[in-house]
Amino acid sequence: MNKTFIRFLMFFIVLGYGFLLVVEICNYGPEIERLQASYPWMRIFLVLLGGVSAISTFCIWGLMLYHWGTHVFKGKTCKYLWCLAMSLGMFAGAWIYYIVVFELGRSLRKSNSIKS
Repeated sequence: MNKTFIRFLMFFIVLGYGFLLVVEICNYGPEIERLQASYPWMRIFLVLLGGVSAISTFCIWGLMLYHWGTHVFKGKTCKYLWCLAMSLGMFAGAWIYYIVVFELGRSLRKSNSIKS
């Protein structure tokens, strides 16, 4: 798997959901609505950001499930727990898996890929 592409997807996820978090915490909702009504480019930007963030979320989830299936973990228990986290935690589980396993390499053996 291409790490650069996956990092690119995670960038849009962090950007999109980070924007939503800031808007919610700072209570900028009415201001964003006013900007959307006044400026069509703002509406287009937010539609693109939301769409790309949502599609990236689905892609990351699928790619992390693929990564889980093609790599060797330190133990079967660890592999099953990550499967449970990504199945029950859905997107949040895949985001945590991305950070802990994909980027940091925790709970993987030295020879990562399964030999065919």
